[in-house]
Amino acid sequence: MRLYILQFFLIIAIHVNAQSVNGKVTNIFGEPLEGATIYWIKAQQGTAADELGTYTLARSPIEGDSLLFSFVGFKDELIYPGTLDYWEIQLLEDANLSQIDITAKKQATSYVEGPYKVEGIGVREIERAACCSLAGCFSTNASVESVTTNIVADTKELQILGLSGVYNQLLVDGVPLIQGMSLPLGSGSYPGTLLDQIFITKGAGSVLQGAQGISGQINIITKKAEDNPRLFLNAFANSFGESQYNANVIIKKPSWSHVLAIHNTQPAGIRDINNDGFRDIPATERFSIFNKFSFRQNQESKFKSEIAFRYWTEKRTGGHIDFDPDQAFTGTNYGQIINVDHMDATVKMNYSLGDNTAITLTQSGFYQEQDNLYGLRTYEGTQLNLNSNLFVDYFFGENDHNLKFGISNIHNDIDQLLTTNVPGDAFDLLNNYDHFDNIYGAFAETIWNQDMFTIILGMRTDHFGEFGWKTSPRMLIRAEVNESTDIRFSIGKGYRKAYPLAERGQLLSNNRKLIIDPQLAPEEAINIGINGVYKHTFSFANMTLAADAYQTIFQNQIFPNYERSATRIYLNNFYGTSISNSFQIENKWEFGNNLDFKWAYSYLDVYQIQAQEKIELPFTTNHKWLANASWSTDRDDWQIDITYSYKGSKILPGMSDFPEELQRDSRAPSFSLVNSQLTKRWQNLEIYGGVENIFNFFQSDPIVSVDNPFSQYFDTSFTWGPTKGREFYIGVRYGLE
Repeated sequence: MRLYILQFFLIIAIHVNAQSVNGKVTNIFGEPLEGATIYWIKAQQGTAADELGTYTLARSPIEGDSLLFSFVGFKDELIYPGTLDYWEIQLLEDANLSQIDITAKKQATSYVEGPYKVEGIGVREIERAACCSLAGCFSTNASVESVTTNIVADTKELQILGLSGVYNQLLVDGVPLIQGMSLPLGSGSYPGTLLDQIFITKGAGSVLQGAQGISGQINIITKKAEDNPRLFLNAFANSFGESQYNANVIIKKPSWSHVLAIHNTQPAGIRDINNDGFRDIPATERFSIFNKFSFRQNQESKFKSEIAFRYWTEKRTGGHIDFDPDQAFTGTNYGQIINVDHMDATVKMNYSLGDNTAITLTQSGFYQEQDNLYGLRTYEGTQLNLNSNLFVDYFFGENDHNLKFGISNIHNDIDQLLTTNVPGDAFDLLNNYDHFDNIYGAFAETIWNQDMFTIILGMRTDHFGEFGWKTSPRMLIRAEVNESTDIRFSIGKGYRKAYPLAERGQLLSNNRKLIIDPQLAPEEAINIGINGVYKHTFSFANMTLAADAYQTIFQNQIFPNYERSATRIYLNNFYGTSISNSFQIENKWEFGNNLDFKWAYSYLDVYQIQAQEKIELPFTTNHKWLANASWSTDRDDWQIDITYSYKGSKILPGMSDFPEELQRDSRAPSFSLVNSQLTKRWQNLEIYGGVENIFNFFQSDPIVSVDNPFSQYFDTSFTWGPTKGREFYIGVRYGLE
């Protein structure tokens, strides 16, 4: 998967009878590459470099064997060591197939070495909680919040900087596959057992993946053949009656590899902890199958490619506990049904034009069908999304400078049909809410490394149909103050085309009439950020302190307006002042290999200026705290994890137009949650179990007018906290190398 240029230094004299090979792996700046793999090709034996980049590997029993040095994001090195027993080697950055990538290490959260501040969540962090899907992988993370958008169907979005999930890019192995119609359920469709790493970047990132990333980027890296067991099985069940089953099968060959992952979810039973007559958890049936093929004829081959495809089908049924899908539209019991059929595919090809130049082509796309019921409304939709990206990657100036330039195209064909039996409810069927867009553009990005500074300058221009060309300049400056301290400043502009009904299905889950401007312009915003990371090694622990502050300034924002009327939701272009301010500080301590602890505080201020008055936008928590501790035994056979989170008060939509008996407080109260998990490990087997929401906190009244769900005041928009109560779970993992 990676092209690599041989560059080595002979350090120690020949030792004919040496029984091992050892040395060090670094980048071109001499920084150690912790986790780099060193692998005998014929013997199929290997090891990984430690935190200093050093390694020791027993000699291959096969005469004439070659050593492969690899680190994701860098170019492979293949050497024939002969009788030499010491190799210190430097790896060069690759024209990578996925733009933010790193070797999947069995570790928890870390900050990835590189120009951008990238927070990497490893397998160990993912396994610290139930993490049944991508949406559940952030309970121990302060940068991303998984927020419930539709309490009846339990749909979620991933928010960064306090902004809706539509403003960050969700990438799968570096390509955008979770967008548009796939966004409401997409983060729940990727099982946690498929993920090797999750990378989080705040603010305006690289221009390579498009202009859409305004608040940040989440890049999930799926399992790689070289880093994982040939067979992996996982089974999970919780106290709500839901169960999940996963199987990963990996084939490793010299010139190709294959990853197959199968997932199945069986529905929970009926639960109504607050006795409001509605299911706390929808009945979810999900099946997915994922295939990834990687090809490389040999280690010296100039051409490499990767092909991945996935099929995913899901049905969610929520609503009244007595809801019968066969009696929909009768007005007897309220129900919601979401039916999804989804197929996606990705093709990546990389060809080396020489030691310093490579060309990369990525093609990705998905097709999704939905047939949904929301009480007395139906939504039928299809989306065909195609994304193409072609760029040249050129290293110059003794390979410490880089230039990327290329072209891209995004094609979206969305067909949507809404029907309703809600009295007084009507949709503009002539408009039909369809979309047909071809957004094509060009981009260039250069990286300069000079002494203590790294400077990234990027520019792209995209054509948004009738709205013309939009230019997105971006800049990042990184200063390595010393070996322990990095400071970064970034600024950039982003644009995105909004698809309100496809992206925000929760708008249909209440009985408010939707008023959508037929001429929604592209949303645009400027993001400015500064962050710093400081690391220090004490005699008893390693400490990392990170802080960041970001401001997002919208020039046009399409935010659902719940305030103008109790019976309507308005979606219009807003060209006034709309700002999100975010500040976060995080402190992590690692006490040897047994104990690590981290805490984080986040402050959010998200508002608009309307009629010269500051209006705080609803659903945003101003103050958040998070703390997590993980302890394991010396042999790593037992592990316990405890997580505490606090979420402060948040403003809710105004209810002055609602009948008095339905009105609620203007702000939601603060609350705290505590989760815990215990894991027992054997050689190939793990058993884990835990409790989420130990103290059984839940919101008692998440639905307005719950006793009259077919009235115009029925509203699911006032959810501010958990509604399921305490959850017990148990699972088992088995891996065969």
